[in-house]
Amino acid sequence: MPGSSRPDPAALDTAAGAASLPQVGGVVDGEVVALRLGYVGPDFARFAVRGGSAEPLHVDVLGEKYVPVRFGGDYHVVVEGPGGIRMELSGSQRGHAAAVDVQARHTERGLALELRNGGPHEVQLELRALAHIEHETHVQVAAGGALPLFWPAPHGHYDLEAVVAEDATFHRRILGKAVPGLGA
Repeated sequence: MPGSSRPDPAALDTAAGAASLPQVGGVVDGEVVALRLGYVGPDFARFAVRGGSAEPLHVDVLGEKYVPVRFGGDYHVVVEGPGGIRMELSGSQRGHAAAVDVQARHTERGLALELRNGGPHEVQLELRALAHIEHETHVQVAAGGALPLFWPAPHGHYDLEAVVAEDATFHRRILGKAVPGLGA
């Protein structure tokens, strides 16, 4: 529910401890995109982070790790991780949705999203599938609020984008395929 306390995304996944689960998200904090990378599994997972003109950064994660990516004004960051998960993050430091975070995590049945709004204004997120299914949803997230959302992944594949009506610079694209060991 928008504006409620932070929900536990694990509640969306009954198999949370049963398989390897990558998680990706990020939000603007000053002149940094603060990436939140997570991985629950028997060993670490390697994520590749590309932003701006810098060389790709390879990050090993077991549990959760925060990775800062510096930028100036506008940003475009790409994160690739295990299970084929890929998130593209674009926006502006001064954009209305700069404090919006779209967390994505594989589950047994699809993709668990947690939409967070750390900004001072309510935002409307529009999420739509770009491939694999026809699916679209519009949700409002209150200032300071968080909202869990399930995204279906037929045959274990997903490709979706999230945009914010109030900020044309904000764009997230999340692509991936099933994690080995997880059902479709």
